[in-house]
Amino acid sequence: MFDVISLKKLNPLDSREFRVKEMDEEHPIPAVVAKVGNNGVMYYVGKNDYEITSNKIVIIADGAVASGLVYYHEKEFTILHNAYAIELKQKEFAKKENYLFLATVIQKSIFEAFTYEFKPTWNKVKQEFISLPVLPSCNENKFEIAFEYMESYIKELEAERLEELEAYLLATGLKDYKLIEQEKVILQDFAKLQNEDSKRGGAFSSLEDYLLYGGSLLDSKKQNFITHALSCLTQRALKSLDTSKWQEFRIGYLFEIATPKKKFDANKIKFGGLYPYVARGETNNGIRGYITQDTSFLNPANTISFGQDTATMFYQDKPYFTGDKIKIFYLKLAKLNRYRANFLIASMRKSFSIFSWGNTSFSVKNLQEVKVLLPVLPLDSTKVDSHNDTHHIDFAFMESFIKEIEKEHFLSLIEYYHKEMSAYNEVIETNGGGALSFKLEEYLSFYESYKITQAHSTQLQWQEVKTLDLFSVKSNPQLNKDSFVFKQNAPYPYFTRTCLNNGISGYVEYLDEEHKIKGEAIAVGMLGMQFFYMEKDFYAGQFTKSIYPKFTYPFNAKIALYFIAQLNKKQRIFQGVLVRDFEKTFYKQSVLLPLYPNGEIAFEYIESFIKALQKELIKEVVLWNEKELKVSKELIQKL
Repeated sequence: MFDVISLKKLNPLDSREFRVKEMDEEHPIPAVVAKVGNNGVMYYVGKNDYEITSNKIVIIADGAVASGLVYYHEKEFTILHNAYAIELKQKEFAKKENYLFLATVIQKSIFEAFTYEFKPTWNKVKQEFISLPVLPSCNENKFEIAFEYMESYIKELEAERLEELEAYLLATGLKDYKLIEQEKVILQDFAKLQNEDSKRGGAFSSLEDYLLYGGSLLDSKKQNFITHALSCLTQRALKSLDTSKWQEFRIGYLFEIATPKKKFDANKIKFGGLYPYVARGETNNGIRGYITQDTSFLNPANTISFGQDTATMFYQDKPYFTGDKIKIFYLKLAKLNRYRANFLIASMRKSFSIFSWGNTSFSVKNLQEVKVLLPVLPLDSTKVDSHNDTHHIDFAFMESFIKEIEKEHFLSLIEYYHKEMSAYNEVIETNGGGALSFKLEEYLSFYESYKITQAHSTQLQWQEVKTLDLFSVKSNPQLNKDSFVFKQNAPYPYFTRTCLNNGISGYVEYLDEEHKIKGEAIAVGMLGMQFFYMEKDFYAGQFTKSIYPKFTYPFNAKIALYFIAQLNKKQRIFQGVLVRDFEKTFYKQSVLLPLYPNGEIAFEYIESFIKALQKELIKEVVLWNEKELKVSKELIQKL
């Protein structure tokens, strides 16, 4: 029924430079070895490094745990070692659905018939029998395999499972895969931990740092909201400073004030373009929307837009167009950046707060005479001059002052923004540029609550903690499967040394309390040394262990998954020791954990990380499910 495929290796087996563990442009081809899970794939190779095939069944022929596993590979792949590929002799039926059906029945036939010692080589496997559906025949000595039935059966099964997945995603809320900002920050934080030279984590504490590592995660409205909010917080913080040694400077001395190259009427332009359109509004950094016009009329970035009859002023970090009654402020004395701009804007707002604006448009001459109080460096004793203009503005102080405010409030501002957007379900203005306005008193109330209830990840320290201080290991009662009654809907999982299906080989009826094992534990089999989380009470087979937390924080699935991921990375260490030495070896290991300054584990932070990971992973599943479900239903209707 099958032919075996011999894939000749074009390079020596031990030439490891030809393989990598992560797919990239130079190594796009999955390579199969004796591995449990991931379709047997552990490495990726180049297209010219090994002989490549596709649309085949792969049988793992070696390995203590993997022997007898059967996988189907639809797309291009190769085999490195300890496996072989087979294909149907009847090429016209070599379809995906038929191969999926056949791979399942082959594994059912051979998985328990072969072992590490009695390997499932092709010479042995080809002698095995498998049960297949056949077409009725008048001749008892002849039959035809019902390939069409197998194909339709798999398609119907796929549609049924996809509908079950759809229902599960809805019931568990997993269809909501949208990350909140804090989760985005945490994922970026963990990505930074990949740098082995850094042992300190914590979420980002500045907009600049955040944009450097994850700028695409923060859209322009959020950036503008945070920039404006920090400016308001700076204005508030200035009230508490000792300004007795500061000096007043005329705006005309600090800035060159210019009229925009061209004013665009909001009633005569079409929104929906590349560049910000800045008007006199008080939200979204004054940006009413985005437009595309002649770029020669763009105002330069790193300037301050000033509303003449509203005293609204914002730092613009990108080139922009403007509407009516907007002036452009260019800093003369130094290069303007976000930190300096926020400080200057806060100081200018204080100066303009005594003015009554109404409908009066201030001329450039009037604006130039307004005085702003700023920090200055000490006078150089060798240069005596009584004029204020000889004092040097302390830009370094201004920048550090803003950075401290940003460090304190950045994460809470993101959370506050998300809370407000959820509450108001987006704010949409008529011409498409709407955004939330920052309400200082409302935010300060939120911030006090945030400080109490939220984990301050900027204070987290990452440290290796011994498993001896975290867990205790217990041996499970030694019972084989003959002691149990297996049923499809039985209540208790039966855990064994398998590395498949969360270590569960079936479900059993109640036996007794003596042999029942308490759930909310990590279970491991003394063969594959694969760690699994067992939420509910369970029974177990021989040579298995259960691992229980010593800490009091609820050991739920998210916390368990974090520890399991780290323990499974040490699988080779455990596989290299005798069963009797497992506990001793386990207690010598350590795991990397986020800790608060007082030494307590930041469990809430860990939960947020796992939740964010789940959302990232489930996104692909949801999108795939929706696509496949639609296709499957269409195929079923045609059958």
